[in-house]
Amino acid sequence: MDIFRQGDVIVAPCSIPNGAKQTGTEVRIASETGNPHVLKGKVFSSGSQQYIVLDEPSQMTHPQHAPLSLQPGSYEVRTVRDYIGRVMLD
Repeated sequence: MDIFRQGDVIVAPCSIPNGAKQTGTEVRIASETGNPHVLKGKVFSSGSQQYIVLDEPSQMTHPQHAPLSLQPGSYEVRTVRDYIGRVMLD
């Protein structure tokens, strides 16, 4: 199973969970710079988790990254943010 990443967005093949509701036709995730990562397909949600079904080869786009090519299938979409913990100094 391949996992794909474009900046702070991770896309991983999966099965859409039973009960997930179709909520749109594109995933649009704003990055830390405010520019969106965009991937068009059938979008499903279950709780706060998003999924996308691609019926044909598709590309996730973002102005600061090369396009990410994905094959048809079902994918889980996650956001990853870098975190630097707080350091306590005496």
